[in-house]
Amino acid sequence: MREVFISHSARGDTFAEDVLEAVTEGLKAKGHEPCVDSGIQPGVPWRDALAHWLYRCGAAVVLLNESALESDWVRREVTILMWRRQLGADLFVLPVLLGEVCPAKVKEAGLGELNLIQLARNPGGGELHADDLARQVVDQFADMSAVAAAEASGDPMKKWLERIETYMPRGPQSHKPIDEAMRKLAGAAYPYSSGESQRSFGDRREDHLLLAHQFLTADPDRLYEAVCALSPALSIDMLGRLCTELRAMWVAIEAARGLLPQPGTTPQEMTILLNASKENTVREYIRRATCGDFNVNSVFYDGVLPTGEGAGVEIKADLEASMWRDVFGDEPPEGPTEIAPLRGPNYLVINKRCPPSREIAEAVKLLHRDHSWLILVLTTGSAPVQETVTRAFNNAFMLNPLLTVEGEKEAHRRNFQLSRIRHKLVENY
Repeated sequence: MREVFISHSARGDTFAEDVLEAVTEGLKAKGHEPCVDSGIQPGVPWRDALAHWLYRCGAAVVLLNESALESDWVRREVTILMWRRQLGADLFVLPVLLGEVCPAKVKEAGLGELNLIQLARNPGGGELHADDLARQVVDQFADMSAVAAAEASGDPMKKWLERIETYMPRGPQSHKPIDEAMRKLAGAAYPYSSGESQRSFGDRREDHLLLAHQFLTADPDRLYEAVCALSPALSIDMLGRLCTELRAMWVAIEAARGLLPQPGTTPQEMTILLNASKENTVREYIRRATCGDFNVNSVFYDGVLPTGEGAGVEIKADLEASMWRDVFGDEPPEGPTEIAPLRGPNYLVINKRCPPSREIAEAVKLLHRDHSWLILVLTTGSAPVQETVTRAFNNAFMLNPLLTVEGEKEAHRRNFQLSRIRHKLVENY
């Protein structure tokens, strides 16, 4: 049996509701478990249930009617699903066009990445009964053995959630700080009573995972309050590890995903511009994008770059030498430097935090000529980047949404306060 998440905004749309019901029943008949909000048991927090399904499912159906294109919830669900795919999860996602929705409308709604996947639709363009369209969808799941379950995929997001779960408090009274942390993250009373001390360890582990899910998309201000609620129940070591893992949670998922290649592809001459002015910002962007994957290789260059005639070639040589030292821990050999791609994404960050020059653009093009698998990231500072310089790169793009000076400063202030929780706890002892 495979869990199939169904993302939709069908309420009030008769045709969409009919398709949703028919797809749900068809999946059940095929032996799958449809995960849809109408199946959430009374008394179970629906947002928590959706989060559980989003991060755990092995496949998903996205029903795209006009309402879904305007739904913030559907957009968020698609973002998480596609993020998992970019991270390498073997996750099957099937978008379904309903009514007058067409690929052009999907793109206009900001969901154009779904157009890169096979779409279920009425091939004739005329009227199609809900049962017939649902059958077309369910037929895609005829042999789900070909679709690996999320838990077997080595998904970095799943590993991150499991790491967070291991940092959670244990013991008979562990539910009290966990419930309080959930309340802080939700911004409202959490339905579990803090007096339920008889829950089994398995139930508490579900709480740990729910909390980990909430941390992944938490409001940064609420995140700090949640960690404060957990801190008295954690060892100093576990608290430190948790705070380190959560430092990057302020980074917008939509921007972070721009650091990853499209699902099922390898990087090809990717050049990314990030308007960061703080030293550690780009590190947190990469950590957020990759969910702290230990297979990620990041080389940071902060040195003085050559200028003048032939500077592009010199810059390339300096960057290659820096890569060699960081990857192999040794000085580069004489002559041409050949570096094979390592496992996982490979980032080379020129962390100058100022607008790039034409010489840097030339060096980047030379690097990509010899190392097309490298993902080049340049921090540009808060000053606008001249369009003439941007055009000097091949296929460079600026990460959106853009950072604001005050927003970046506030994020670093929050992280400083997060790091102080541990010290305050020790001082209180």
